[in-house]
Amino acid sequence: MFSFFLAFNFPLATLLSPLGTLAQDPRDATVLRLEKMPAFFSGLNIFNTEEPCGGLNGLCVPRGYYQRHQWGKIPVFCVENATKPLVNETTYCSPYDVEVYNVSYDDCPDHPVTMCRCQNASVSISQMHHDFGKVPVRARQWIRAVKAIPDQSCNGHICINGPCLSSTSVYLHEVGHSLDVVLGSQGRCVSDTDEWRDAVLNNDTCVPDGYSEASWHENFAQNTVIAAYHHTVRNIWDAYPGNASTGISCMKGALQKTIDLTREIFVYKKGMSCDRTWTGPVTFVCMGPEARKQGLCEGVEDSNIDWAKVTGTPV
Repeated sequence: MFSFFLAFNFPLATLLSPLGTLAQDPRDATVLRLEKMPAFFSGLNIFNTEEPCGGLNGLCVPRGYYQRHQWGKIPVFCVENATKPLVNETTYCSPYDVEVYNVSYDDCPDHPVTMCRCQNASVSISQMHHDFGKVPVRARQWIRAVKAIPDQSCNGHICINGPCLSSTSVYLHEVGHSLDVVLGSQGRCVSDTDEWRDAVLNNDTCVPDGYSEASWHENFAQNTVIAAYHHTVRNIWDAYPGNASTGISCMKGALQKTIDLTREIFVYKKGMSCDRTWTGPVTFVCMGPEARKQGLCEGVEDSNIDWAKVTGTPV
């Protein structure tokens, strides 16, 4: 799962949800039924370069810029992930090695996204800026921060881990977690409702891919990727025709619902710009004792890091 806090950066690496961490009861019996449904695709990266339309990686990127913050201060949500391995030891990054950027795009120029990148991450800030910009603005606007940390493979943990180069589907998956919350009602995710689960369990005979079986939240996020493809690249029903036994109609209940829910978010209209923004500043803390000694942490508090467990030296 990405961490879009984008604080809601799920390339990303991780996008953080604005409403907090999604939680699911592992004892939920419906998840056991979900796990047994067959997968239609082996993975959704097929939509990144699918011909003849070029796929999700061919989406246009608005003009924009990025500007690096001075070393010494770091957003709270970035330092927390930097010091806590998400998958294995390779995901660790010393707070001293985190680069912090303001990233803006011309379709939402006054409300930049915060991007944090470990110095040895496989993804450059230029690549992060470019790939995240492919996410349509009405979906991108729900992300406040994006983070990239090193790893040996590309995956969607709350940060962008590993070499997620030109993997637009990964960003869209993480945005999907944010939309799961945003499009829900009364504080509930769409995927937590009986309506969503009935659409899958009682109307469909397959799910998008194996990862869609992991949980209801992942199921919704993977459907969001395909819905984005449908709205921005090619009609999905034309791309994979057939009946419920031979075509993508085997997941029509959940997928059509996702397509309907995201129509106003993903369908591009000329001159479209963001129509909502984050309020309040991003909270920064001091990177660590070395930054405090150099007088670079004025006006911010120390982080809650246990420095006895942190390795790494100041840049």
